[in-house]
Amino acid sequence: MAKRKHSVEWMIDRVNEYLSGMGSYDSIAHANDIAQATLIRWVAAYRNYGADAFTKGAGNKRYSKDFKTSCVDTVIK
Repeated sequence: MAKRKHSVEWMIDRVNEYLSGMGSYDSIAHANDIAQATLIRWVAAYRNYGADAFTKGAGNKRYSKDFKTSCVDTVIK
């Protein structure tokens, strides 16, 4: 998984700037050198999941060979 470019605290601060009315998506994104679409996505995630939206990483799961074999066997049966 790639390393985050911004800390969780920094992202939440940008979201709170928008939610508190300190600026528009465009002005906050431009002032902080991020894409407007990124800020929109952060705000939507924050509204749905709160601060957990930035701390829970889906990431790529690594499964053992035994687990994969078990899954294939289950599907085949």
